[in-house]
Amino acid sequence: MRLFKKLAVYIIPFLILFLLFFAFEPYDYFAIKGDAAYSSRPLSSMREFLKEKPSQVVFGDSQMANLNIDYVNEITGEDYYSLAFGGASLHESADLFWFAAENAELERVIFGVSFYSLGRYSDESRIPIVLEQVNNPFKFVSRFNYWLEAFNVAKYRTMNLAADAFDKPAWKWYPEDPTQFDTPAPPEDRGDVYRKNLEEYAEIIKGQLGVNYEIKDEAYGELQKIIDYCDENGIELIFVFPPVQESIFTNVIEPLGIEDEIGEAKAFLIERATVYDFQTVNSFTTDESNFYDGFHIWGENKKEFADMLFLGTDSDALRVYEK
Repeated sequence: MRLFKKLAVYIIPFLILFLLFFAFEPYDYFAIKGDAAYSSRPLSSMREFLKEKPSQVVFGDSQMANLNIDYVNEITGEDYYSLAFGGASLHESADLFWFAAENAELERVIFGVSFYSLGRYSDESRIPIVLEQVNNPFKFVSRFNYWLEAFNVAKYRTMNLAADAFDKPAWKWYPEDPTQFDTPAPPEDRGDVYRKNLEEYAEIIKGQLGVNYEIKDEAYGELQKIIDYCDENGIELIFVFPPVQESIFTNVIEPLGIEDEIGEAKAFLIERATVYDFQTVNSFTTDESNFYDGFHIWGENKKEFADMLFLGTDSDALRVYEK
């Protein structure tokens, strides 16, 4: 009994520490809290995917990740799931496709691509490392950055409780969830203020792409493997070029002279699969009020994008190329 008490003295503090960690970590690793943050993807979405095993899945970067899947399921009467996440490269989206194909019976795939992800193709992928953490809670717990995130969540929640009590503005919107239709604009002194200026944002994108824009053969090869697999397994595959604001055309695409490369990429996919092309100058993309920045749709306008994509709502913003 005395030994047990001594052990308890050492063990209980660690148990409390781990309980606090899991109470505040933003990934909802064990899917108990129901509060996984948008920023916790793809780890949290991969964990949930293994539990749900959905047959209709959305892939892509933040342009697709910002779709509100609850709204999509509401308007379609079906069950879609999103493995898209902010900052996903083409290679990472492909890795997630193969993860999904190995763990579920896929029937329909909505795969977002853009001239940006195509032109920044890289063989590097974070998904294999994330997959290790998906399958092994000890690897998840042992990463210091997750403890730091849990600490930050606890800190900002505490600070915001104090701010509410004294009728002060919140210190930080955490977790930011751009899938929501009522996501507020960041305060002037916080957040990505530069995104409010479409031209300035476009210049940043142009700098990231550089003057030597090229869609590598490896990118085409990655897409071809997905096309072949879907053809062989009877999976409906739709490639989506999400809308970008007109400023991206005038300040990025045209100055870099990459219209032909983008056209070739679209033609490659149109010859092989169904393509939904929103990435044109049209009534939706010329309206600045539809966008938070050059790439991301703002507020209630995300409903219009979802309606066009999933319901085929008639609009000059969508060009459909059936296989």
